[in-house]
Amino acid sequence: MAGDTTDLRYNEYRVYVTSVIRDIEATLDLIDIDYDEAINDIEHAYTALFAMDYRQAGPLKFGFDISYSKNPEFDSDMRALFRMNYRFGTGIGI
Repeated sequence: MAGDTTDLRYNEYRVYVTSVIRDIEATLDLIDIDYDEAINDIEHAYTALFAMDYRQAGPLKFGFDISYSKNPEFDSDMRALFRMNYRFGTGIGI
């Protein structure tokens, strides 16, 4: 990215891997942002996300995400999300 301001000049690298084994889907997403000039003394911003979903036979799907990031705005940021999806109006599996 070649923007007009320092925070808009960077290279972004990303690795995304997903795999399905039977009823479980796992995802790993890694992002690295390499700034041309340091912002708040930070030259690289990182984000790592791991997600896993369990596809139950029928309209239910359970899962969770865990993510960690470090960037010029936050020294570190960790988040977790647990979820349940229900597919209304269908008896088929997800």
